[in-house]
Amino acid sequence: MNYLKVYCNLIRKAENRTLPDGYAEKHHTFPVSIFGKNKRIVVLTAREHYIAHALLEKVYIQRYGLKDKRTIKMITAFWCMNNQNTLNEYFNSYFYEYSKIRFIESIKGRKLTEEQIERIRERNSKRVWWTDGINNKHCEDCPGTNWYRGRSNINVGRKCSEETKEKIRNKNKGRKLTKKRREEIQKDSSGRRWWNDGINDKFSKECPGDGWVLGRLYTRNNQKYKTEEFKENCRRSKLNIVVSEETRKKQSKQRKGNRWWNNGTTNKLVKECPGDGWVLGRLCQF
Repeated sequence: MNYLKVYCNLIRKAENRTLPDGYAEKHHTFPVSIFGKNKRIVVLTAREHYIAHALLEKVYIQRYGLKDKRTIKMITAFWCMNNQNTLNEYFNSYFYEYSKIRFIESIKGRKLTEEQIERIRERNSKRVWWTDGINNKHCEDCPGTNWYRGRSNINVGRKCSEETKEKIRNKNKGRKLTKKRREEIQKDSSGRRWWNDGINDKFSKECPGDGWVLGRLYTRNNQKYKTEEFKENCRRSKLNIVVSEETRKKQSKQRKGNRWWNNGTTNKLVKECPGDGWVLGRLCQF
């Protein structure tokens, strides 16, 4: 079957008629993802638009093969049309199954280039989390009114069964971070310092805002450490923790040779003098 001919006939029909009544959608005759921005736009009904993308997918598979970049873009576009939650779209179970299988086959074994990875990383670095108290969105700009910066915790009030806990425990058992990932975490954490506003502490690279000064409050001065909820969470987190003999030896070796130093206001437990103005000894915290 000549899918390109059918597609061209559909486009010509849309170009040589009056605008259809009711709901309609704009369609680029030449896909923007392949040809870039262009003004070759026609108005189609929702069903015609769906069929147009189904035909484009067939055309590119027939002409360039399943693994070609252009074909993958058309397969992805048609797959996205089958995953919209719009009541005006035309859906067919056979088309859905077909597009899903084609989509999976097209991306199977696909590897991103370093350039693509860098573009994705750069795009994601500009995104921040927004929440309306219930839903979360990860985007650059505020999604709308009543949305504010942050991310709501979807696990609040949720209780896991013992079976689920065991599955999570077994999945994470023996998991080790790669050297590359450790370096990334270290790079991300470097340069951070403690700040306080007299009540709370924050560990960040830049000053959180007005009224914040460098330094970390003593535990007895920080309000969050005084709440019963915090104490209970600490107690639960330490239940059933058994430190192996090997870990104890490592910790003992790391602490060996450390001494307390102070500069009149702050204490530090290190092996060597932190710098000028520091003397041996530990200030009393009471």
